[in-house]
Amino acid sequence: MKLKSPIAISFFTTSFPRYEGDFAGNFILNYAREIAKLGTKVEIVAPDTQDARPLKLPPEINLIRFKYFLPRSAQQVAYGTGITNQLKENRWSLFQIPFLFIAFILATFRSSRKSQVQHAFWSLAGIVSIVVSLIKPKPVVITLWGSDLLFLKMPILSYLFRFLLDRADVIICENQHFKNQLTELRFKNNNIFVIPNGIDQGYFRPRDILSARATLNLPENNLIILSTGSLTKNKGHKYLIHAFSELLQARDDIRLYIVGDGEERESLTHEIEQLNLNTKVELVGVVPNEKMVTWLSASDIFVLPSLHEGTPNSLLEAMATGLPVVASATGGIPDIIDDGSNGFLTTPASTAEIKDKMSQLIESTDLRERLGKQARLKLESDFGSWEEQAKKLYEIYQELLSKN
Repeated sequence: MKLKSPIAISFFTTSFPRYEGDFAGNFILNYAREIAKLGTKVEIVAPDTQDARPLKLPPEINLIRFKYFLPRSAQQVAYGTGITNQLKENRWSLFQIPFLFIAFILATFRSSRKSQVQHAFWSLAGIVSIVVSLIKPKPVVITLWGSDLLFLKMPILSYLFRFLLDRADVIICENQHFKNQLTELRFKNNNIFVIPNGIDQGYFRPRDILSARATLNLPENNLIILSTGSLTKNKGHKYLIHAFSELLQARDDIRLYIVGDGEERESLTHEIEQLNLNTKVELVGVVPNEKMVTWLSASDIFVLPSLHEGTPNSLLEAMATGLPVVASATGGIPDIIDDGSNGFLTTPASTAEIKDKMSQLIESTDLRERLGKQARLKLESDFGSWEEQAKKLYEIYQELLSKN
């Protein structure tokens, strides 16, 4: 692909890594890094949060975290379980929405003055971008996920959301499942593209399990189950912990490690203690990105028990590493996992189904090997690298600019 002159892009998002190793909006950081390698300047605008720390970013990427409420520790709308769930769980968050919206518009307007294209991630950022584009016209690209459907299906808000989102120049979905749902909702916007998240298949690949376990000081002779992701209610880790507890009644040589951190850590720690699993289950905490492949390589089974998802990169990385996976049948996951062929699907929040699928994998080495091999083949055939996916975005930007 012949790339044209460098351009300046603004990324607007309600979620972005708060510190090194954070899973929140990590795919946006991956896109920004690859877009920047094409000679493009990227400015990222995201809400502030009290636990945000400096990130190691190349000079072509500028990160702006805007404050929307005082004191800083009171900012509770973004991150965690996501804006939709925060509004359901905490009425105080509802009070902060107008402040978030106004601060977001101001930060977006300032950034848009320096950019040629506005790329918003999630519906709220998309609406902010559309509002700003009415004041300062710029091409608008909006990437939507499965969680955005909750807004689009609300009786009152749906009309406003559709009216505004239909005014985007381009809408991007990460899987065909979500594009189909937008079509069913009768979106008028015909410029809807599917661009899945990328995956570095050269880095995330099958490696020696004993070497990985030695590096992490993990037991050699135990069967290790791994789950990764932010510790939020949406990730469904408590269902995995309870399923694992029941499996221990028949097998004592299994261990569960959960990589990630978040507001549910205290609650999950309590669950582990109540079930007397302290020696069997470990909440590992945050792991640097460069060590994630070691954790995957050291494991036998990967489980993603989320209640809601789009197309999670943690799942793609596990499959690329050749792990057999057990994942919830939600969002775009059924588009990736063919139940019983390249992984197992379970009903969200079903402890019984998680237990059953894990049990099958625990008891059969041949089944683990077969599903792991098929998972890797699926990734090789259907998913490109972050570099390849970023170039697809770049082509969209160039096409939009050529029309203006």
